Amino acid sequence: MEVYEHESRQRVLNCRTIRNCSTNEPTYDGSGSLSAIHKQVPSQPFIRPLDWAFYPTLCEIYAWLDELIDKFPKIVTGFNIGRSYEGRLIRGIKISFKSGKKAIFIESNIHAREWITSSAITYVVKELLFSHNRDVRTMAESLDWYVIPVLNVDGFVYSHKKERLWRKSRRPASPDCRGTDLNRNFGFLWGQQQSDPCSTQYAGPHAESEPEIKQLKDFIDSIPDGVIKIYVGLHSAAQCVLTPWTHTKELPEHYDQMMFVAKAFAKALATRFGTRYKCGSSANVLKRFTGGSKDWAYAVKGIPISFTIELPGKGRLSRFELPEQMILPISMELLDGFIGMIEAVKELGFGGQTSRSNCRGECVQYKQSPQFHEHNQFLAKKFKEDFQNKSDKIGEHRVRTQEKSKQSSVPQCLALI
Repeated sequence: MEVYEHESRQRVLNCRTIRNCSTNEPTYDGSGSLSAIHKQVPSQPFIRPLDWAFYPTLCEIYAWLDELIDKFPKIVTGFNIGRSYEGRLIRGIKISFKSGKKAIFIESNIHAREWITSSAITYVVKELLFSHNRDVRTMAESLDWYVIPVLNVDGFVYSHKKERLWRKSRRPASPDCRGTDLNRNFGFLWGQQQSDPCSTQYAGPHAESEPEIKQLKDFIDSIPDGVIKIYVGLHSAAQCVLTPWTHTKELPEHYDQMMFVAKAFAKALATRFGTRYKCGSSANVLKRFTGGSKDWAYAVKGIPISFTIELPGKGRLSRFELPEQMILPISMELLDGFIGMIEAVKELGFGGQTSRSNCRGECVQYKQSPQFHEHNQFLAKKFKEDFQNKSDKIGEHRVRTQEKSKQSSVPQCLALI
């Protein structure tokens, strides 16, 4: 693990610095070596600042992380857990307003095509640092926050450049097929179902076979036991909050506590636009599988509150191709949900206590142009109009998708996480 403090603007992104990350990103060429691609692109690509009105590339997310590390050196610490199969750094940040607190750990975009997850969690990070809302400040300063915006970096880049609906990682699984479903590769009851290398849910040759998962496990192992009290794997597009277990319909020991927190999350999220999330164990709400992150976090690491949070999905051709105008409203809802979640966790006694705010010394008000503010309000209003009294819309889309699919008796929506 490498940790980035307040260093230079030339921090390593992928294999190069920020300014060269698009021109020299490594890719697997089949020979066992890394080769440069897209050399025809100018050496200093345009990097758009994040405004939650578009889906950012990996390079843009990493450039934004570096801005936060530079702006808040006493609060934001950058880290990377290692490199992916194709050699890209897997980066994250830790937000800590005061040392010695319990922590929440969030990983997103473990499935490459679920772009809304990294967009939504970066919005939450922005609010944790810049918001002056009392509830947000209380939440931000109650815990330490570990966030990895994009865990499946190779698949994420591939989904941006080649195949929008790519799900898996990019390491060859067989002579004919590539990639492992990283959310089937964790070391808890691994491999009891999918062994076909060409399946989109292929679990890998053995538990923690994929560098992305092995390095995530090693990073979490480096955090002292008992520090992480909440683990969240962020997904799309089933619109629900899922607890363990995933391999059985039997309920875990802390199910009542987890459901108390899950319902608090769902209730808080619904206050803004009326969006309804279903809550329950994975095996009862969706389907059974093994080797998933939240079951591993709960059973192996002993993290008492472990969730998969499934954001909504809606698209003309696929529920994963969520229109860009929906990024901001869904991100706002996720922030609201986290406020409810952290309050419930503290009520149960699992979380930290609020410290006196450090915001005056380190935080600055997030500066937005009046036009950007008006645009945000317009998008939020449009989202509310589209979804008010239509909470069953995604369910209807699932039914249509199931009717079209002849490949499996299992509904398409059950293969999301």
